[in-house]
Amino acid sequence: MKIFQGFRDNEELDALLEAGADEFYTSITETPDIDLRNHYPSEYGLTSTKELREALDILHSNGSALFIAVNDTFYTDVDVLQAHEQILRLREYGVDGIITPSLALLLELQEGAYDGEVCLSTMQPVFNVETYRFFKQFGLSRVVFPEQVGAHEVQEILEDDAMQTEAFFLLSHDCVNIEPYCLFHHQEHKYLTVPPNDDYEHCRTMPEVDTILDTPDGLGKRMVEEGYVSFDRYHINDNANLYDFHRAGLDYLKMGNRPFMLDHKLLVLDIARSLLDMLDDPALTRTDFLERSSVLVRDALARRNIHSIPRMCTWYLKQRNV
Repeated sequence: MKIFQGFRDNEELDALLEAGADEFYTSITETPDIDLRNHYPSEYGLTSTKELREALDILHSNGSALFIAVNDTFYTDVDVLQAHEQILRLREYGVDGIITPSLALLLELQEGAYDGEVCLSTMQPVFNVETYRFFKQFGLSRVVFPEQVGAHEVQEILEDDAMQTEAFFLLSHDCVNIEPYCLFHHQEHKYLTVPPNDDYEHCRTMPEVDTILDTPDGLGKRMVEEGYVSFDRYHINDNANLYDFHRAGLDYLKMGNRPFMLDHKLLVLDIARSLLDMLDDPALTRTDFLERSSVLVRDALARRNIHSIPRMCTWYLKQRNV
């Protein structure tokens, strides 16, 4: 299983490569010849073709690949044609692939001359095999599973070698208004094979959110508390799903923390790399992995005085002074 890492700017790349990221994605906007819309502000990606060339030089010289997010959800006919032209330009620069949720853009690319990889965006995830079969006809390279799906639910897709697959490393998800184990998917002990004890945080505990600086009327505090629907998660559930996906043949573990600061990315990447290295042992049982991985995650977060995902989001908001 490879790690698919998002990044903000080229200054992050050397450290992320050294920490074990395998392939990379970002966005590029506001250049004279390329302005591919995505759902993040421009400061979370590249803003010049000079930066794009530098990123490609760094990554290709290290045997890695670069994907560009084209993640807007709505395109007019004119938008699609313009995006297609710019994506062909990205390919001329040497970009390995794009990430998009747009059916209109997929149709346009299928009929055109684009020969790079195309990954389905997390804004258009695959929940089941019927969705997979629909998108398979567009020549995609990779599909992505949503946070609410477990490995056992998409086993048939994972067994199909025609397309690569990816899923989030849930500890690294950057969206404060998504609770990956919501009631849509999460049954209280769905993945629990080790009895809970003091080592595991209970998933129904209210998140403890510190006062966030420079926010009117506690806006940032409410973003975290309300965005997470007042639930914290068992780290054990995330690790169990990771074990299942790894054993089922998932190709990529996506680190969805592109806007976060570098030290946060490195913290989560170090945890993910350690867990994947642990999973390389074919004799490792699920129960043993849950016991060892829970201790690893807990200790890694405790060293940073972080004890839950909401606290990580709070910390992130503080860095931005949101």
